[in-house]
Amino acid sequence: MRVRHFELLTDEGKTFTHVDLYGKYTILFFFPKAGTSGCTREAVEFSKENFEKAQVVGISRDSVEALKRFKEKNDLKVTLLSDPEGILHEFFNVLENGKTVRSTFLIDRWGFVRKEWRRVKVEGHVQEVKEALDRLIEEDLPLNKHIEWRRARRALKKEQSTERGVRTSHKSSSSCSFVHEQPAVEVRGSG
Repeated sequence: MRVRHFELLTDEGKTFTHVDLYGKYTILFFFPKAGTSGCTREAVEFSKENFEKAQVVGISRDSVEALKRFKEKNDLKVTLLSDPEGILHEFFNVLENGKTVRSTFLIDRWGFVRKEWRRVKVEGHVQEVKEALDRLIEEDLPLNKHIEWRRARRALKKEQSTERGVRTSHKSSSSCSFVHEQPAVEVRGSG
């Protein structure tokens, strides 16, 4: 499932959208209420852990002001989003009888949910998420290299084709059309 388009405010009052998820792994955790003991422990645990290859974003239905106080009081290092209308809560189906069910989602660099935890128990959860993130990054490495290789090959072919077309059009004095020739160099990958 790909994350839907959204626009919410952070604890600093800045706009945060679905586009901010692209290009990096994201740990998205939903918590019921800022300042409660379980939510505080979870947010502090996520803040203590060093997630070098991912951004950590917490979401609750609290106001921006409440999230700002919560972050400052507990010296949190994570981004907090205010979702008072429950837009993302509904999309991720984390509401039960109008209350937020503590849940975490691991989102890849393209905005797709790759792993989820529902009815989270705080104890040991952050470590479990970190291990899952490390596995996901490891799984994506071969895929990413292959995709990058294909894109590079495609770009090279387009560049060679355009270059040949420009040279051909300069040779012909009466025509400005491009002649598309087959590339003389064939690019082959090792994988």
